[in-house]
Amino acid sequence: MTRLIELREKIFGLYRTHSRVIISVMKFVLALFTFQTINSQVGYMGALNHIYVVLVLAVICALLPINVMIFIAGAMVLAHLYALALEAAVTALLFFLIMFFLYFRFTPRDGYGVVVTPMAFTFHIPYVMPVGIGLLGGPSSMISMIFGTMLYYFLYGIRNNASLLDNMAGEEETSSKFVVALNQLLGNKEMYLVIAALVLAMLVVYVIRRRFIDLSL
Repeated sequence: MTRLIELREKIFGLYRTHSRVIISVMKFVLALFTFQTINSQVGYMGALNHIYVVLVLAVICALLPINVMIFIAGAMVLAHLYALALEAAVTALLFFLIMFFLYFRFTPRDGYGVVVTPMAFTFHIPYVMPVGIGLLGGPSSMISMIFGTMLYYFLYGIRNNASLLDNMAGEEETSSKFVVALNQLLGNKEMYLVIAALVLAMLVVYVIRRRFIDLSL
C-alpha cells in the first residue's frame, strides 16, 4: 500500500510539473478517438469521413477548451445525420439544444463526461464512468454522464435503423422518420435502465468517497 501511495504522489508531481502538455496531449487523443468513433458509427457524410479531417480537428481541440470538442463533435453528428435523413438531424439538434442548456447551466466544467461516456460504451466498459465521476466529481456531474449515455443509445439506434430512414420517401413518410428517430430517445427502456444503474453506482462511489475513511479519496 505504501508503494502505491508513493507512486500516486509521483504521478501527481509529474502532472503538476507538465500539466499543460499532458492536458493538451490527452485532449488530442480523446478528440482523435471521438471523431474517429463518430465517423465509424454514423459516417454518412463522405466529406467528413477522412483521417486528415479528424487529425486537423483533433489538433484544434488540443489547443482549445474541452467545450470546443463537444461543439465540434455535435456538429459532426448533425452533418452525418443530415446526410442520412433530415428528420434524424432535427431530432438530434433538439436533443443537443436541451443537453447544452442543462449542461452549461449545471455542469459547465464536466465536458469530459459527455465525450468519454459514449466512448466507454463503444469499448464495452461503461461502468468506468460512474466510478470515475464518483471519485473525481460531485452529484451534479452525473448530468454529463446521463447525456453521454443518451447520446450513445440515440446514435446506436439511428445506426440500426439507417436503412429504414434512408429508404423512406414522400411527405407521409416524414412523420414516420421523426417517430423512428424520437423512439431512439423516448422509447428505449433499456437506456433508462442503464442510466438508473449508472447513477446508482456513481452515488454509491461518491458516498464512500465522502466518508471519513483512511485513503477513501
